[in-house]
Amino acid sequence: EKTGYINKTGDVVIPPLFDFASDFYEGTAYVVVGERYGIINKLGEYIIEPKYTGTDTQSAEQKLIRFRLGEKNIYVDRHTGDEIFQFDYL
Repeated sequence: EKTGYINKTGDVVIPPLFDFASDFYEGTAYVVVGERYGIINKLGEYIIEPKYTGTDTQSAEQKLIRFRLGEKNIYVDRHTGDEIFQFDYL
């Protein structure tokens, strides 16, 4: 089964395409497709394609979200999708 979003009247606004979908925060939500994490906007468009292997859910309400990709931690701007900086996992 997949997860999507409905509005207050029960209309589907983003079809169920995701294995997990968080609540929206400042117009964005993180989603999981397969085992990859990404970010969508309220239209269901990817701001960050689901390519990362993990995320720090504690950073989900920050401007920069920490994602993992293999042995790297990558901080990504949640609104633009720009990778700001990265470092090896410790």
